[in-house]
Amino acid sequence: MEYREFLENVRKEVESRYDSNVSVTLNHVMKNNGTELDGITIMEKDKNIAPTIYINSFYDRYREGVSLKAVVSEIIRIYNQNKNSININADYFENYENQILQVVLSFLFFHNYLIFHLLSP
Repeated sequence: MEYREFLENVRKEVESRYDSNVSVTLNHVMKNNGTELDGITIMEKDKNIAPTIYINSFYDRYREGVSLKAVVSEIIRIYNQNKNSININADYFENYENQILQVVLSFLFFHNYLIFHLLSP
């Protein structure tokens, strides 16, 4: 099985193990160091944040003989182990006023820092 087909089959199999209260998406992510990874996100409908599980290495395990069902079971185990460890109030990030205030305060801090260090002997 080719890699892209593997990704889609994993997504479908994970999705089949949940009811319609969960959405399962694949995400291609470019990390800061230039590394490209593929992740799967299992998002409960009433949540606004969920872990992304990178699944690139699972393809290697699949090619070594681990079954697709075993791969999916491991992904679900990892998800269940980590889904409740995230405790972030995402409302803060969705509120534009909070974000603009943070940007302005950061700018003012940086501006004052520069002035202080440029004028200091």
